[in-house]
Amino acid sequence: MDRPLRDPEALLTDLPPELGPPMSAAGFAPAELAPGTGEILKSDIEALLNLRLGQLALPRPLLAVYNARTGANNRKMMASWCAWVACINIPIGCLDPFVVPPALLADFIIFRLLITLAFALCSVAIRNRRLAGREHAVIIIPCMTMTVLAGTAGVITHRNELLFGYLANAIVIIYTGIMFLRLNLRDAQILGRLTIAVMGIFLLASGAGDGAAKLQNFAFYGGAMIAVVQTRRVQNLYQHRMFLMSLRDEMHNSEASALNEQLSSIAYTDKLTGLPNRRYFDEICASMSDTTKNLFPLSLCMVDIDYFKILNDNLGHLQGDRCLRLVAAAIRENLRGSRDIVARYGGEEFVIVLPGAAQPAAGEIAERVRAAIEGLAHPNPGSPFGIVTASFGIAAIEAPPLIVQALMAQADSALYRAKSAGRNKISA
Repeated sequence: MDRPLRDPEALLTDLPPELGPPMSAAGFAPAELAPGTGEILKSDIEALLNLRLGQLALPRPLLAVYNARTGANNRKMMASWCAWVACINIPIGCLDPFVVPPALLADFIIFRLLITLAFALCSVAIRNRRLAGREHAVIIIPCMTMTVLAGTAGVITHRNELLFGYLANAIVIIYTGIMFLRLNLRDAQILGRLTIAVMGIFLLASGAGDGAAKLQNFAFYGGAMIAVVQTRRVQNLYQHRMFLMSLRDEMHNSEASALNEQLSSIAYTDKLTGLPNRRYFDEICASMSDTTKNLFPLSLCMVDIDYFKILNDNLGHLQGDRCLRLVAAAIRENLRGSRDIVARYGGEEFVIVLPGAAQPAAGEIAERVRAAIEGLAHPNPGSPFGIVTASFGIAAIEAPPLIVQALMAQADSALYRAKSAGRNKISA
């Protein structure tokens, strides 16, 4: 769950875990969207999802996000597939001596090694992040190397059954690549067309033979390649649609989380001063644990603006509100960064929690704040000082057990003593 209170000046960031802001029951961290989603409108996603599947085309910003999210997994799949083809080619080559004329066996061994090397190098290259985004095109190189060498091997044997067999083996492997590697449609089409063209060239180059059988093989494998590429297109469209649905859900969740955070901030923030409010302070106190060692020593300071009612009566509520904002800012700016917590306790009263501060340190902090408020020189005609001042009451505890109510009572009593002593003072 996320912190409900998000002060613009980072008042409450980096608090000790024990004094972190109270959690909203409905709060949760918004989903992290990929770079570029900030430029994407939810209405655009809805419009794309309403299209028929065949009409779906991701615009460039969305396509960039899709590629960023799927690229790493795609590269792993492609690299693994290339490594698999490189490895499987070796045991298959062990069968060549049974079907290849002895005079050509050395050539076939070279062909096998070249195919294995091409796919092995491709597997290594695809894992290189510098080729990210170009792996779809890179994979065409070993595939065409394999097809050309398979056709060459078949032609030099002058046996059409070997030509058909070797070409068929190469084409089937390419089928698996197009089907399972999530190639983008453009590169899948390029690979399919090049494969069909190379197959046709080698069938024609084989010279004499059964023309009907050649035509039948060309039609069968060419038609199958067209079907596989078309299937790849449909698969890509379904994957794009699923991506859009996922992105839409993430944006919904992000909006809900932002709304929850905003509502929580409203619930825990004093609208006038921008400080945490009494409710926030009460929940902070309720979360304090007697066994939390690093809170101690702990000091609590009550702050009360002197003669504030007279200021309101003489200058009006608008000036009273301005006075509260000025005092709140002075307190906040003179604390120890985000470690200390200040809240508007009610009316003209503020309360400060000082974790890790013993009474002497708390007195120094209070004096710094008192001087800052006095230094505002904000007029208060009803005060004997002529300006706005504040009184401070400090209560400190060195070690557990911690009873917050008792500490508050001590600070309140100290504040009463400061006011009785003439105000604009600090008492402990």
